[in-house]
Amino acid sequence: VASYYIHYDFEDESDYQKFVGKNRAILIRSINNICKTSKNLSIAIRIGFDYADYCFQSININNLLLFESLVSYWQIIEKHLRSLLKPFESFNNLKLLSNTDEISFCQHGQKLIEKLLLINNDNNLEFLSYSLRLLTNLYVFTRGENTWTQRILEHLFRTITTERQIISKLNPLQKQASCLIDLCLNYGHSIFIYFNDLFKVTQDLVRQQTSFEQQTKLAGWQWSILVECLAILLNYFESFQQQAILINELIQPFAEILNKFNSNVNDLQSFIDYIGLKTTPDATSTSNQRLIFLSVHILCGLLRRITLPNDSSICSTGGYQETFDGIIFIRNPASPAFIQLTHCLFKLLNYCHALHSPNSPLSKSSFSFLSTMTDAEKAVYLQQQDNNDDINILSSIQTNSLILSANDRRLHNRFSSFLDRLEILIGIYLTLKPDLYKLDDSLNIIGTTLFSSLDNLPDFRLRNIIRYCFLPFIRHCPMNTMIIAIFESLLPFMYTKLKDKWKIITERQSIKLTNGNIHENNDDNYQTQDRCEEEVIEEQVTCYLTRDFIDVIKNLLIHQNNTSDNTNQLINSNDIDETSMDEMMTTDEQNIGDIHSRKLTIQSRYQQIPSEFALKILQDSSIICQYCLLILFDGLSWPDTSSITKMSHICQSLIKYLSILINGNNNFLRQLYIYILCALKIHGDNEPIVCMLLSLSILMYDTFQQTSSNLFDNVLMEIPDVTNEQVNNYRDKMQRQINGKPLSDKQKRDILKQLVQPLMGQNVAQMFKREPLALNNLPPLIRFSKRSLHPVLQHQQQQNTDNDDDHGLVNLFQHTDG
Repeated sequence: VASYYIHYDFEDESDYQKFVGKNRAILIRSINNICKTSKNLSIAIRIGFDYADYCFQSININNLLLFESLVSYWQIIEKHLRSLLKPFESFNNLKLLSNTDEISFCQHGQKLIEKLLLINNDNNLEFLSYSLRLLTNLYVFTRGENTWTQRILEHLFRTITTERQIISKLNPLQKQASCLIDLCLNYGHSIFIYFNDLFKVTQDLVRQQTSFEQQTKLAGWQWSILVECLAILLNYFESFQQQAILINELIQPFAEILNKFNSNVNDLQSFIDYIGLKTTPDATSTSNQRLIFLSVHILCGLLRRITLPNDSSICSTGGYQETFDGIIFIRNPASPAFIQLTHCLFKLLNYCHALHSPNSPLSKSSFSFLSTMTDAEKAVYLQQQDNNDDINILSSIQTNSLILSANDRRLHNRFSSFLDRLEILIGIYLTLKPDLYKLDDSLNIIGTTLFSSLDNLPDFRLRNIIRYCFLPFIRHCPMNTMIIAIFESLLPFMYTKLKDKWKIITERQSIKLTNGNIHENNDDNYQTQDRCEEEVIEEQVTCYLTRDFIDVIKNLLIHQNNTSDNTNQLINSNDIDETSMDEMMTTDEQNIGDIHSRKLTIQSRYQQIPSEFALKILQDSSIICQYCLLILFDGLSWPDTSSITKMSHICQSLIKYLSILINGNNNFLRQLYIYILCALKIHGDNEPIVCMLLSLSILMYDTFQQTSSNLFDNVLMEIPDVTNEQVNNYRDKMQRQINGKPLSDKQKRDILKQLVQPLMGQNVAQMFKREPLALNNLPPLIRFSKRSLHPVLQHQQQQNTDNDDDHGLVNLFQHTDG
């Protein structure tokens, strides 16, 4: 069927790919739902094996599109097969498959695995890469037997670590090499017995790569895959000391690279020279750049894979617990090794951020492009506007970015990816409690790094710092004094930053609405397109920066007192990989990150705002209190619906605490009320937002009715065309009861809406509402008689006079006599 559709129903392969891309989510969801029952799962497995036999026929063996479809299908099925092979249980313990099916499927699966193990064709790397993914998807049919496991691991390691001369820009194996990570994530309990062998092989490869006499040169992704797999398997140890020793050995080669950087670099210019950011870099600086970039990538991947034990008994008996300031913490086994690199890595981030300063040597050189977005990053933000033409977006951006040479563009991509990973790595460092926070100069280290060149960073880079660093900081910092010190600097800076950005955007939008399309003297369409793309990207970055920072504020307001720590290390699911744009298949590691982030969102949704801890911080620090309220209330006027929704919910929770937070400052209270009315003026055409804002205004009015109602009345009277009598009537109506019951929220909203209507514009539905037409003498609606029949069937009409609905179709298919 797939072959038929490909060759006959679609114009070409790209047309087929576009169809699959648009309907991929529906197809995956459908197959997932079908496979939830044992009967359907067995049918799906049979179809998968039949399809595999079809793909491996000699006539189809070179059809890469068929093979890709086969791999995609088995990737969906495999998620339902994992329960067949669970730790400490016999295979098919839950009896998802009958005994007959179990034997048949395992035999068929092992035959197919045998074929895949024989594939080692370097001339067709795409076919080889898909075979690796299919191999790991079929692993469950080995029943976890050691012989099969060893053969599969040897094949994967040999294929992934083989050095190849790739002519094309992208190595197909790089896309599918994460299948080894998925294998360790899903079946680590069966692979763990080979940990020592894998550890020794990986260590030998890594040491060979970092030595000057290296004979083979592996790419960074090859290193990273191997080290991350070991980190996943390390989680099966139940001893803190044992894990810490192995992690220390694993990162030792990279620690030597970073310590060498630390001893040789003492200022920004020496950093630029050390990593070869110059027109004619020498071999030493080129090697330094490669090793530092790879070290950060690999250390980030390793630290993200280390998880804390969930079992409290393992935590207590395995040496994971430590008491700090009277609080019991569960330590990360990677902490002892990684804390030794704190100064190196934080120093590295300081220098990278300093490169963005207008006074840095780089800003005045030909390498100033390193502080700008890459083409891929621009495509990500433009893609938010239109998801249908990803290829066209990327190609148009590349067309407009031809000023960079191929080498410069490659350096641009590598440096941007490196800096992303470095920021993520620093963010994970902030979860290493209490080890990081026990350092004598921890506040100085963290504060200096987080705020280094913060005002000079471009907005997209600032957004990464907010979500990669500040968010994990507020979630994990155990020290109240440090939180206050950091946020007393961050909140005023971000309020000024966001307010200025939104002011520019709203002014630009108002000019476009007033003047329409602005035509310039020169008819250069490319310049116009470039300017439009830059404006779209700027607005998108500002939107996401605002949303991420609201998440930071929300986490500050739900922060709890540190009594005991049973929380797993934060898994950063917002990681942007440099190859993720080209990834055809979603990996299991990405799914795990998505599930974890959704759990965090659901948990925070039902937490009290503000918590007792946050309320105390707001009372102790007037700066934090003032700027939190300013951002949340003034931000209601910013033209981003998602941000307004988030802020309005937080504002609603804070209003009842305003009396103890503002300490009788009526001027500030009056200003907050004005912010809500200003938001009503701006968003008056958006009915859902108007409803939220009216509720906020009424809640504030009701909360301070006894003490400050006159204050709000004076504000309402300043609205154009609103009289004193109307305000008095509004106050009387709000206090009125109907049948002994107070007014409902909707009734109160309608009363307030009527009062502030001069402030608001018409909503979108009313703007285009037309008066109904008065049409007279319309013909009556009658039921027409039966439609006229085809002449061939007319002779049947007389034979079926008793049946008005029969048009002769019944007798048409009856047997005739004779």
